[in-house]
Amino acid sequence: EPISFRPPSSWEQLSRFYRSNKAIARTAAAVTSSLVFGFCLALWGIGEAWTAREKLSDKVQQLEETTKELKRERIAFAKTYFYTNLWRGDFRTASEMLDQAQKLKDDPRWHQNAIAMLKRFQGQTEEARQQVNVVLGNAPNDVFARALMAMLDYWDGNEAAFIETLTSLRKESLESLTFDEKMMVAYAYSHPYPKDAIALLNELEKQQPNFPIIRLLRASAFRYLAVQCLEASDAFKNIQNAIRDLEFVQGPLKGSAFAAHVLIMTHLHAQNICSELARLDRANEEQWNQRAEEFENLARHYGQDEDWLVENPESLWAVTLLYKQLNENKRFDDLVENLSSLSSHPYVSHLVSLRHLENNQVDAALKVLAESNNY
Repeated sequence: EPISFRPPSSWEQLSRFYRSNKAIARTAAAVTSSLVFGFCLALWGIGEAWTAREKLSDKVQQLEETTKELKRERIAFAKTYFYTNLWRGDFRTASEMLDQAQKLKDDPRWHQNAIAMLKRFQGQTEEARQQVNVVLGNAPNDVFARALMAMLDYWDGNEAAFIETLTSLRKESLESLTFDEKMMVAYAYSHPYPKDAIALLNELEKQQPNFPIIRLLRASAFRYLAVQCLEASDAFKNIQNAIRDLEFVQGPLKGSAFAAHVLIMTHLHAQNICSELARLDRANEEQWNQRAEEFENLARHYGQDEDWLVENPESLWAVTLLYKQLNENKRFDDLVENLSSLSSHPYVSHLVSLRHLENNQVDAALKVLAESNNY
C-alpha cells in the first residue's frame, strides 16, 4: 500500500523537543506561566489602583464640600450672632463675631456694611459713613448700604437726604437681602413709612415667630404710625400694639440702648395720647388720666438707669426727652453738666439748647447749636 508522508506538525515538533529537553521545556513553561500570571496580577493591581484613586478623589471632593459647608455655617453663625448682639447692645461680642467672620474670609462688602452698623450703633456716625461710602463707591446700588446711609443721614439731622434715599429704596426688590439685612431695612423704614416696615416685619416673623428683635422693630414702627394718626383714638390703638410687642423685649434685650429708647419713647407717647383722650372724653376723664399716670411711671422706670443710658445717642435722646417732658429740670441740668461731650444728634442738641435758654444761658445754648454741625 502506498505510504503517505507529511512534514511533522508544530505540536509533534514541540512534543519531540519536550521529550528531548524536558528540563529546558519545564523551565520555559514555568517562566512563561510566571510572566502571564504577573501580567494578569499587574493588570488587576492597576485596576484596583484606579478604583482606589477614584474613591479617594470622591472622598477628597466630599471633604472639600464638607469643609466649605462648615465654613459657610461658621460664617452664618458669626453673622447671626453679630446682629443679635448688636441689637442687644453687646458691642464687644458683636465685634468678636465680626472678627471671626473676617478670619473666615466672608464677603468683603458685607463686612464693611457690618462695620458701619457697629459704628452707627456705637454713636460713631462719621466712621460709619466712611465705611458705607467705600461700599457705595464699589457698588452704588447696594440696597443694604443705602439703607444704612439713610439711617446715618437721619441721625445727622439730614432728613431731606434720609427721605430721598428711602423713597428710592421702596422701588427696589429686597429678595436678595438676608433675614438680618431685611430687618435693618425695616428699621430704616419705620420712621417715614411705618406701614411698610410693619408689613416687612410681619413677613419676617413667619420665619422666626416671637423673635424679640422683630418685636422691638415693629413696636418702634407702631409708635411712629401712632405719631402719624390724626385721631387720638387711632393713635392709642397703634400705641397699644407697640406696647404689646414690647412685652417680648424687656428680658432678652435688657441691655439694648435702642430697646431702652423705644420703651421710654413709647410710654411717653402713650402718656401724651391718654392725656389728650382725657381732654376729649370727659365721661372717662379719670380713667384716661389714671392710664396716663401709669405710662408716665413706666417711662420713669425704663429711664432710671441713667449711667449706661447716656453712653449711646439713641438712649440719651430718650432720657433727655423724658426729663424735659416730665419737668425733671434738676436731673436734666445734672445730666447735661456731667456729660463729657454732647451727642451730635440734633434732637438732643435742641433739647439741651432749649434748657439753656430756659436758664437764660444764651451763650451756652448757641454753643450747643454751633456744635451740631450737621444739622
